[in-house]
Amino acid sequence: MKTIICKIGFDYDIVELEIPEDHIHMVVRSEPKISPSQIMQVVKSISAREFFKMFPDIKKRYFWGGKLWTQSYY
Repeated sequence: MKTIICKIGFDYDIVELEIPEDHIHMVVRSEPKISPSQIMQVVKSISAREFFKMFPDIKKRYFWGGKLWTQSYY
């Protein structure tokens, strides 16, 4: 997942990225014109799409609703 997130070429810089067992910690730097919610929307949508492209059997087996991420962020 770290590799996928780091490859996303959006208008932000990842300062720190740690992935414990069941969640992600990110510190990002971006221009003030980009809101945190926009950054998270891009990160979640692209990373989920790439993850399921790499591991389609996982989506069928564990993610019945087809969603990798919850809607929340902090």
